[in-house]
Amino acid sequence: MKTKKKILSKGESAEKKILLENITSMIETFNTTPSLQEELKGTQGWINATIGFKIDNDKNMRMAVVIKDGKITVRKSIPKNADATLVFATKKDLTDYKTASKDKVCRMILASRVRVDGNLALYGYFDYLSSLIFGEDDIKASKVQAKEHHKENLALAKNAKKSGRQTKKKRIAGRLKGEKVDPGVHWLDEPYLSKYDLDDFPRVKQFKHDHHTTLPEVTAEQGKLLTDFYIKNGYETKKDGTPWDPNLRTAEGFYYLMANKEPVVRQDDLLAGTITPNPICGSVTQPYTIGWSIWGELRTIHERELDPYDISSETIETLHKHVFPFWKDRNIHQLWKVQFNNPLPAKINDRMFCLNLWGLVSLNPGSPGFEKVLKKGLTGIKKEINEELKKDAKANKEKKNTLEAIKISLDGVSVYTKNLATQVKKEAGKEKNPKRKKELEDMHTVLLRVPENPARTLHEALQALWIMYIAVGLEGMDDDVALGRLDQILQPYFEADMKKISTKKDHEAYLSHALELVGCLFMRITSHRVGAPTIASWQNSGAPAVASTVVGGVTPKGKDGVNDMTYIVLKIVEMLSLNDPDMDARFMPGVNSRTFLKRVCEVNYITWGTPAIHNDDAVIKAWSQFKGWAIEDIRDWVPVGCVEPVIAGKHLAATGDIDSNLMAPFGMALNNGRHPVAMWDLGPKTGRVEDFKTFDAFYNAFKKQFTFIYSQAFIGSKQLLTIHQQLMPSPIYSALLDGCIKKGRGMTRGGAKYNSSGASLIALSDVVDSLLVIKRLVFEEKKYTFKELKEAVDTNFEGHKKMHALINSSVPKFGSGSKEATDMANKVTHMVSDLLHNEDNGRGGHYSTGYRTNNNHTVYGRVSGASPSGRLAGKPFTPGLTPSPLASKNILDNIGDVAKLDPLTLDNNIAFNVRLVFSDKNTHRQNVDHVTDIVQTYCEQGGMQMQFIMADSDTLKDAMAHPEYYSDLIVRVSGYTGYYVQMQRDLQLEILGRCEYEV
Repeated sequence: MKTKKKILSKGESAEKKILLENITSMIETFNTTPSLQEELKGTQGWINATIGFKIDNDKNMRMAVVIKDGKITVRKSIPKNADATLVFATKKDLTDYKTASKDKVCRMILASRVRVDGNLALYGYFDYLSSLIFGEDDIKASKVQAKEHHKENLALAKNAKKSGRQTKKKRIAGRLKGEKVDPGVHWLDEPYLSKYDLDDFPRVKQFKHDHHTTLPEVTAEQGKLLTDFYIKNGYETKKDGTPWDPNLRTAEGFYYLMANKEPVVRQDDLLAGTITPNPICGSVTQPYTIGWSIWGELRTIHERELDPYDISSETIETLHKHVFPFWKDRNIHQLWKVQFNNPLPAKINDRMFCLNLWGLVSLNPGSPGFEKVLKKGLTGIKKEINEELKKDAKANKEKKNTLEAIKISLDGVSVYTKNLATQVKKEAGKEKNPKRKKELEDMHTVLLRVPENPARTLHEALQALWIMYIAVGLEGMDDDVALGRLDQILQPYFEADMKKISTKKDHEAYLSHALELVGCLFMRITSHRVGAPTIASWQNSGAPAVASTVVGGVTPKGKDGVNDMTYIVLKIVEMLSLNDPDMDARFMPGVNSRTFLKRVCEVNYITWGTPAIHNDDAVIKAWSQFKGWAIEDIRDWVPVGCVEPVIAGKHLAATGDIDSNLMAPFGMALNNGRHPVAMWDLGPKTGRVEDFKTFDAFYNAFKKQFTFIYSQAFIGSKQLLTIHQQLMPSPIYSALLDGCIKKGRGMTRGGAKYNSSGASLIALSDVVDSLLVIKRLVFEEKKYTFKELKEAVDTNFEGHKKMHALINSSVPKFGSGSKEATDMANKVTHMVSDLLHNEDNGRGGHYSTGYRTNNNHTVYGRVSGASPSGRLAGKPFTPGLTPSPLASKNILDNIGDVAKLDPLTLDNNIAFNVRLVFSDKNTHRQNVDHVTDIVQTYCEQGGMQMQFIMADSDTLKDAMAHPEYYSDLIVRVSGYTGYYVQMQRDLQLEILGRCEYEV
């Protein structure tokens, strides 16, 4: 107790004592326990760190923990060279933090009540050390919270009908048959393939069962192999002291990774290879992007309530002692802060209330040209490089290094494929089952062909695509890598196979085989997750790695693109009901058939909510405004990430570059530049509400705050691009983008044929509805002064019930059918796009604008005060570009208003969520016909995107209380698809609270 007496001196504040008590106990235990002291040492030496603790604006509350050379000590001040500091906004926040539930901690972080300044990875290291002492307490707290949630869910579902448990079976039983009307459908006599069921494919059915009953696993293979390589060969410089070219360093590291990666073939699979060593589902845990962010949860991640993962003791030790220490100062986040002196955009981003810069993770979402490998093979791409170098004899150093790096990386894919072929041959030699032996022998033959050479068959095409998907994901980051237009890519190979078949029996057998092959691809795609900390699981609750794919739409020449593979893919989507690949369908009014649209709607009806539906006409119009973009390329667009359009294989779009909360600058305009949640005087002084004499004066203040926030977003976006150029130049991805080889510049350096970056904004409807209230009640009708309205908002309308009722009853909302509301919405979207379209993104392109929110509308709304729109404190903002549930009870009002928005301001697309319920009196056909009518009407009116949830409130409540009956109940959040029963409870309630429209 000697140490304790020394640290706990008289006169310490109560708040300081709270911290000291925990830290003292931890220090004494570490300094006297040899096994714990070993946790302070990594494979490269002692893991040292200094972690500060403070309360904002309280000079007396300053202390630090110093971890140095195997010992831990406490200082009563924070050294200037502290690696990270845990900051509490007030004394109360510190005391609350100690006893807060996991949910409460997340809300405190999101509300800027607590934050970490400095090196977040090293703070994660401190958290990890804390978990060695207090981890069991954390696990118990998680279990208590889960029990409380379950109890609340049971109460919520007490009177809910249980019929939803049988709904999906009934919908499957009612499947429709389709007519062969699409000109591109040549081989399917009944395009809906209604006779097939998942029971016809026991292999794929087993894979789906495993997917839903097996926890994903945190793996360390990729991080360990890269760390091994760079320790041996140097990172900033080579071992001989000469500087690395970033392209060549990345390529050499990637080659080592692929050459030494375990060649895994899942039992009974038809496609060889896995992203991680776990063939069912694993997390890659890339340490240079966000893998380090789970450092603090390595010992508790298996028991947390949201997104639990299995993790072995060996993986924990590898990540904690070997991988994360090497990358603690070399990850994107820390390099950004150090290289740019902790810039203001980093400070805003880390406080989470306003900006989320996806460059901290990757330059995805995007869609590399996988089709290029299928057509050319790796040999063809290498030949293209050699011809370019021969043509450009005076190529500069950058071009030579870039193209050499691409060749080295392609060789890495080749050696991995050879290793796979060797493993498959070995397994085939041991296999006793004749059928499986033949499958392995066929697989071996395929691997000897692709991806080294062009694909000739559907099996070869799928295997080549899958191996290249693995390569792209392991080279950089495996989030948001879209497959492209899967039906257009695969149709030539399906046709080539079918042309070889002469009998009807063989035709049927091959069709079953084709369905099974595509099913295997889907199950491979869904075999990886992005391991992330609890706070990220809140923000992106239920989100998978999001490998989007799309069917339908028009061809580059503007013709109907629907073909046989369109319906084969849709059949797989119907049978598997997966959250990943994230499924989309393109529909061109007047070109694509109603038969196709009807099938898309039926698959939505059967699966509860996929695919999302995009209007080709609106998206193509949105992108045709930009000079130099060929219409043939624009027509070949694909949705990536949640909804965002890119041109596969030709376009580095970085569509998720900036996610922002539109209510942040709006709230700052109401508070003279101060953000009310973060309690931060961040923006310019634009005036108090009582100073605004006209609505236009206030709107201009809002515009100034928005411009300020986005000026910081642009700075941060381009700074992160610089980091990517140094850290993740992505030679493999660059090889698959037209333009990079010819220009001799990688994708991060503007090498792609087309370049842009994307922004997506949260809470458009909330801002529009709030502006309408201010305009009408304050400045037009003068019912209240602006000061009175702000006071009501600041007090959550307590004591202002009459005003709140008037707001909800007399002021039109966006989605109500009001021209005034749609005019206001267009005013805001034009303000946004005018700014973004005129900003260069650092790669010679513009910033595109869109409105999808992930789950941020829920989490930001949960920690925000009330809004002038009438939204109460703590309630979610609206998802995507969806109107408020109070806007109208008539879905036609909603779709009419959304369709009236100018598509030229929505080039990064929208997420328009519609929740439909159905009368028991309707037949399956009637319900599908009604949904098809809704979608067709919306698209013909000009609407851009629409996504459904087709589950009633009783079903959702029952699923919350009894998740065992609803493992594949998928719902659309705001773009992405997730399993409802795996979502954070606030998001579940937000979805439950969305307006139901009865069909």
